Amino acid sequence: MYFVVGAVPSTVGGDSEARWFGEEGFSDYKDENGFPMNFPKYLRTAACCTYEHKDDRGNLLHEIINTAFGRINDPGDSPCEKRNIPVLSQYLSENIKGIVDLFPNSPQCYTSGDDIHFDRDPDPIE
Repeated sequence: MYFVVGAVPSTVGGDSEARWFGEEGFSDYKDENGFPMNFPKYLRTAACCTYEHKDDRGNLLHEIINTAFGRINDPGDSPCEKRNIPVLSQYLSENIKGIVDLFPNSPQCYTSGDDIHFDRDPDPIE
């Protein structure tokens, strides 16, 4: 199982647009020890699991399941935006030179149609 978690863009060296936590200009916000806190505007996650198992006839099968999602870092219960891994990789590559390869040693993780589906818990634990 591989997980990639990202948070971009940060407030360091960029705009001082307020995020949902802290005060105006997040790079100016400091914790109780005086260390600057940096809060991302977007949060992204990608996961891929590759595994082998035998079917009822003893044949070895290679399986892949994956998911990718993200959302703007804001308070509340807004849903995550679901993306497949190739689309997320392309999106993350738009503002850089080169290509973001989320799973460089596992090209099978880019297979679409093997998405993990999460059911939303109607009664979350608080």
